[in-house]
Formats: sequence, C-alpha cells, structure tokens
Amino acid sequence: MNYRPEIDGLRAIAVLPVILFHADFSWFSGGYVGVDIFFVISGYLITSIIIKELKQNRFSIASFYERRARRILPALFFVVGCGGLFGWFFLLPDEFRSMSQGIVALTFFASNILYWWTTDYFSPAAEENPLLHTWSLGVEEQFYIFFPLLLMVLWKWGKSKISIIVWSLCIVSFAAAEFASHLWPSANFYLLPFRAWELGAGALCAIYSNKIDVTKTFKLNSKTTSALGVVGLVLIFLSIILLDKSTRFPSVYALPSIIGTVLIIAFARPTNLTGKVLSYKPIVAIGLISFSAYLWHQPIFAFSRMLNLTRLDAYDYVLLSILSLCLAAFSWKYVEAPFRNKNFIKQRSTVALFSVVLSTFFIVFGFIGHTTKGFPFRFDSKVLELTNIASLKSTNFLNCQSSPKHILTINNACRIGEEQQEPSVVFWGDSHATAISNTVDSVLEELELQGILLTYSACMPSVDLVRKDNPNCSPFNARNLQFLLDSNIETVILSARWSLNIEGTRFDNGEGGGEYGEPVRYELQSNINSLKEPSEIVSWGIKTLIYKLIENGKSVIVVMDIPELAWDVPKFLARTYLSENTITLSTASVSYQTYKERTEKAYVLFTEVKQSIDNTDKLKFIYPDLELCNLREAPGRCIANKDGQPLYFDDDHLSIYGSELLRAQLRNSMSKINAVDQITTETPAELSTAR
Repeated sequence: MNYRPEIDGLRAIAVLPVILFHADFSWFSGGYVGVDIFFVISGYLITSIIIKELKQNRFSIASFYERRARRILPALFFVVGCGGLFGWFFLLPDEFRSMSQGIVALTFFASNILYWWTTDYFSPAAEENPLLHTWSLGVEEQFYIFFPLLLMVLWKWGKSKISIIVWSLCIVSFAAAEFASHLWPSANFYLLPFRAWELGAGALCAIYSNKIDVTKTFKLNSKTTSALGVVGLVLIFLSIILLDKSTRFPSVYALPSIIGTVLIIAFARPTNLTGKVLSYKPIVAIGLISFSAYLWHQPIFAFSRMLNLTRLDAYDYVLLSILSLCLAAFSWKYVEAPFRNKNFIKQRSTVALFSVVLSTFFIVFGFIGHTTKGFPFRFDSKVLELTNIASLKSTNFLNCQSSPKHILTINNACRIGEEQQEPSVVFWGDSHATAISNTVDSVLEELELQGILLTYSACMPSVDLVRKDNPNCSPFNARNLQFLLDSNIETVILSARWSLNIEGTRFDNGEGGGEYGEPVRYELQSNINSLKEPSEIVSWGIKTLIYKLIENGKSVIVVMDIPELAWDVPKFLARTYLSENTITLSTASVSYQTYKERTEKAYVLFTEVKQSIDNTDKLKFIYPDLELCNLREAPGRCIANKDGQPLYFDDDHLSIYGSELLRAQLRNSMSKINAVDQITTETPAELSTAR
C-alpha cells in the first residue's frame, strides 16, 4: 500500500496523550484512548497488507509473522533488556519479582491476561509497574493469531461475505464490551474479546477502501471530506479531555475516539486540512518513533516513581517525557529501522532464530526472577528484612477480610480472642482494623474474651452511607449493624480511616509525599435535606451508628486515626538504608501538626458524640498518635519506624510491630480498669496538644 504520512501523524496523536496521561496531566485525563487509536490504525494497516497480498496470491502466514517479528520484537526486547538491567541494580526484590512476572507474560504476549488477574490499570499500584503498558501488545498479537487465518479462509470460500462477517464480529465484541463494562470492568479493559471490535473497526476501513472509493461512491466534495476529517480530530480530542479514570471503558464511551480515528483514516488526505496538519513533519517524526516512545515511557515513569522518595511533579514529568522521546528516537534509528530492513537481516531463519533465542532467554530469566522472589541475593539481610511485607502484615489479611468478590458471612467471619468463650466483642472496620487485628486478638485472649472480626477493605463502619467506589460496603454495614442489634454482643470496637472518609481527599504530607488515588465520595440513603457538605454527610453516618449502638446497650471503643504518612514505609526505609547505610527515628516521619490538621474534623465529630450521650462510660477512645507522634526522641513528628523496624507495611496501615504499640491502650479500654482520657469540651487542636 502507498505510504500515508497522515497515518504516522495519527500515531503521534495516539502516543502523546498516552504519555501525558501516565504523567498525570489533568488535561489529558482520557489520554488512555490513545491505545484505542493504535488498535484502529493497526487493524487498518495489517488488514490492508493482507488483502493486498491475497489479491496478488502471495500471502503466507510465515511471511506475515516474520513481518510482525521484525516490527515488534527488536524494540520490545531492547527496552525490556534495558529495563531488566536497570532493575537488577536498583529494584527491590518484590519489585523485581513483579517485573520478572511481566517479562514472562509479555514474551508469550499474554501481559493483558496477567494484569487482568493482578492489576487495576487505573490503580495507584499500576503506576509503579514498568511493563503494564505491554498489555496492549498482548491484545494485538492475540488478535493476529486468528484474524489472518479468518481472512484467508473467507478469501477462498466466501470473499463476498468478508465485510458482513467482520461487521458481525465487531458488533458482538462491542455489545460484549458494553455489557462487561458494568459487570467485569477489569476483564473488559484487558481482554481481547472486548477489544476486538476496535481492531475490527480498522479492518473494516481497509476492507472498504479496497472495494470502493468512499468519496466517489457517496459523491463527497473536498470540503465535505475535509470537514469529516476535522470532525474525526475533534472527536478524538474531546475523548482525551472529557474522559477520565472513572469512565466505563471500553464501552459506548469509546465510540467517539474509534469513530474519530475511522473518519481520519477514511477522509484525511495530504490535500485537505486534517491531512496537512497530520502530515506536518514534526508530527510525522513523532509518529515514526511512536512505538518506541510507547515502549519507553512507562518503564521510565515507573522506575522514577519507585526510586524517588518524594512524589514527582509536573516539571519532572516533562523532563521524563522528553527523555522517553529521545530514547525512542535512538531505538527507532538503531534498533527498529535496521531490523525492518531486509537488507540488514535477509534470512527468515535468522529472524526466527533471533526471536526464539531471545524469547527463551527472557522466559528463563523471568521465571527464575519469579521463583527466587526477585533475586534477593542482590541485597543484604537488613534490606530483605525491611521489605518482607508478608512478615509485616497481620495474618488476618489472608482469610479474614471481606472483599468485593468475597464477603464473609457472620458465621464464616473469623473469631479472635479466647476460643472457649461465647463472642461478646465485635471488631468492625476497614483494612486499618484488619492491620491491628492480631494485637486485638491477643488482648482479647489475655482477657478471656472472644470476638468476631468484621472487616472489609475501603469500607468504613457507618449507617445509611453509600461509598460510590464500593457499593457493596453499604449492605455489609447494614448487615453488621442488624446482627449487633439482634445479638448479645456487649462491646463494639470501631476502627477506620476516619479522616480520609470525612475529608474525601487523599493524603499529602506536605513534604513531597502524596497518596495516589481518586477522592472518596459518599451518597446518603436517607432523605435529610439539612446535610449539604460531603463531610457533614459522612459525619452523620458515623454519629448515627454510634448512637444506635449505645442506645441498644453496647459499649463502643473507637480507634482514632492512624497517622497517614504518604510514604511507602518499608521501601522508604530500605532505600534510605541503601543510600545512607543507616535509619534514624525520623526517617520517613511526617509532621505531627499535619496529622492534627488532617484529623480536626474527626475530633470535632467524636467530641460532639461524647458530649451528647448520657453514659460517657459507654464510649472510649484509643489514640494512636499518643504512641506514634510527638515522642521525646522525635518532637513534632509522627514516626514510621522504631529501632529500625517498620511500624507500617505501606503508607498508612500499621505493621504487626506498629499495632503492638496500641496494646496497652486496647487492654486498658477492654478491661475497663484504666480508661483512656475521655474527650472533653476542648477543641480538637487543644485535645491533641493536651494529649
């Protein structure tokens, strides 16, 4: 087929938004649609080549896969090899193990399947996955396993039905994507059956362009074709600007970017406005290196995020984006272009040997990296101790915490404390409760009490509140409350990330550490017109829960906010140890003043509750900041480690070492002997200072 510079320009329009989306520039909140543009372009170009060769009776599967190998493998293996070499020297064991799994998966072109199982594409954790972007290569190569064979069969036995069959497959795939976007969003995002229609849209462009001249068939003049090309650009840019991480995708919301790409392919020509814009030499130049740019940007971003102890800013991302383009230009000139040139490597057998040898190497290397848990011998015992997350987490995370896919019934919920007693305590909360549940378990056993553990990640105990990103939380809470009202349970311990839910915003420590993730939003099930502000709605749901429990004779113990840090503590400590060969008490700490400001609304809320109940002995509080903040050895700080041991296993969940610091307060509250200071009429700031 004839070279079309505007297609390379369209590749630039695809790759730049993807890079800027991963750089977290807000104007490119829908930049991930660039991958969908790539899918359409790929479907168009590959199908055009196949049909041309079928017409000439010279198409062969061997030649097709030789071209794919020349096109994909050299740049892919070069970038992965560079990434693996970098990772060997700089990545911690768990990071390198994850990368090793990705290397094996991408070598089999199954990255999309791996990440469907393990990674939410829009989650904070995904931003530190250097090979996450290879999921799209998996989709493409899986498509090209069967699609050329389908075209060959149809060309021989049903040439006239090719467009009808491809249309039918696209419609089925699109309908499946729209359906799955509601029920199985992760599978819908990653897997071929829900993406095939996007590649098929490009294939249909190729099929029709080989059958008819669209402009002549529909009698379109130059102004109309130019306008349609502009409409295509507008649809793409609107998708890039208006969509975001919360959009169901792919679904009907993908149609504008797909239709826009089809319009550009069909109507953009060097003689009209869209064609001239996309054929502009700097844009074409970026398009030429777009594949390498796509390959380079994610590992560069991910490695930078992992190695920097503070959060990257916009200036950092601009520099990293430029670096991605520079490395892309290098690999395009010295890796991509030479291997595509058949004068450089003439024999198909050489290409096959190259592919098999390097694929085998990466599979073996990745498998060893996985089985050895990231080649831990690269580091000394102190680093391995700091980064052994499994040893830092409560064992109850494994089987005792409910999740959207598996909500434990009351009967199946884990029992904690003394096994021989009847349950008299319920420990209810989110993952912060699970994090300290081992210590609560031990305290209850000491006091010869049995408890029931009712925890659900990202699900704060409350009444009549629906968390928008976790709709199963509301029925979980309603069930727990009804059980408590109907049971003989005497004491309820509540623990949650109160301030995150009340404020709604992710934590920023003001020292370069910031938490990734979407804001937390709630809707109120009850019709209470006086509640307007989100914080008022959440506060009402918490207060109402406590009132109902106390009114029904329950004693309530509230574990106040665990100090948030916005540093991944084990990794922060390990990297500090590697660079400075020491860890101090202030390492990874944050300002106590920041904690007090963050928790101010929570203290106001619980002050109001305490003041409004008649029997104040029914309500007690555990203050984690008493154990973690403003210590004599670290005044004005909230610490993250003690004696070199991580007190957290991430940025806001206490480790088993950290939770042990709460033992004395928990025991005193539960035994009702030495009650913790009761909340008084002082202001929250004064309370924190007094404590």
